[in-house]
Amino acid sequence: EYSICDVGNYMRVIKIGGGEMLFRIMNYCRMKDVLHNGGQPFSISFKDPLVILNNFSENTQTRMIGRGLQEMFPPINPEKLKPDRLKRVVCFSYTTNKKMIYFRHYKIVVQDAGVSGSFSKLITQKSLDMSKFTSIG
Repeated sequence: EYSICDVGNYMRVIKIGGGEMLFRIMNYCRMKDVLHNGGQPFSISFKDPLVILNNFSENTQTRMIGRGLQEMFPPINPEKLKPDRLKRVVCFSYTTNKKMIYFRHYKIVVQDAGVSGSFSKLITQKSLDMSKFTSIG
């Protein structure tokens, strides 16, 4: 939920116990600005994002904020995660000197890196038959 008042823009993220997390928005970028500067539009996939929390262990208050941000997203089991399901990264970074949280949202795109055809055939083989070679050296 967003609210606008004379002091600035605020965003209410979650309610914790008897209170709520209310963040003041210092600056933001609109989709219109991203597209104008050459960014690519993408529809937000609601698949589970990879959540990165940076520097949320300074004190009890920042640990609680980090925990609240982490619990906004479903947990990911790395053992069962398929790479093709991971389509986005959400990054929250806390700066101790400014006492600000920076939020970034990234899209993950997997594409071929342009490897040569012979190397591509080699890495896509099920098994490599080394029986015809006598020595590696």
